[in-house]
Amino acid sequence: MTEAGALLLRRAPALLDAADELWRDVERVASGAKGSIELAYGSSAAYETAPRLLAELADRLPDLRITTRVLPTPAIVAGVADGTLDVGIVRCAEGGIVMRREPQGVLLPPGHPLARQATVSLEAIADPVLVHPREQNPGHYDALLGLFATPPRVIERTVAVDFAFTPVAEGEAVAIVGESASAPGLVWRPIGATLDVHLLVRPLNRSPATTRFLEATQTIATDLGWL
Repeated sequence: MTEAGALLLRRAPALLDAADELWRDVERVASGAKGSIELAYGSSAAYETAPRLLAELADRLPDLRITTRVLPTPAIVAGVADGTLDVGIVRCAEGGIVMRREPQGVLLPPGHPLARQATVSLEAIADPVLVHPREQNPGHYDALLGLFATPPRVIERTVAVDFAFTPVAEGEAVAIVGESASAPGLVWRPIGATLDVHLLVRPLNRSPATTRFLEATQTIATDLGWL
């Protein structure tokens, strides 16, 4: 063997391995199995929906790097529209892709008379209902109040994020929330209605990773019984 041949023999296996690894990476990026996603969701999705989805995606697409942010709904809608976000999770979003049809219920302090019932009729709710200001998410606000045959009295949240639902805990109001929401010391009772949680996706220049994310999310949602 010549000296040149010996050099080739020593270095060729590493070069071939590197070329194979590069080709596999290219294939994963092109298929969307590898890449980056900018995802934002609101505080309501932080209870269960987003963490459960992200855990499932980590198992199924381990090479997909997902950067997350918790943002107000208007910021999510704007970010998806201008392309600074790839995907957003928003309740009752116009033009979104349904990823969860979530049963709704009334959140009550434990001593409330309705807390003794297995299910609660909306007509039986006489308390003011705690709601976010309409401008924070018009679609959800309208859908929530649209569940009632007669518009209820409402109290608007004065704190943007209040996982303790303080006005409910203090007996000032009740709240209509999804089954994924929870608050220590409060009682959730179903009302026999559902509201949708949507995915918003950037309209232009979607990456293969975004397309793969959407496909995987629909499969996960079905497997989890969200749809």
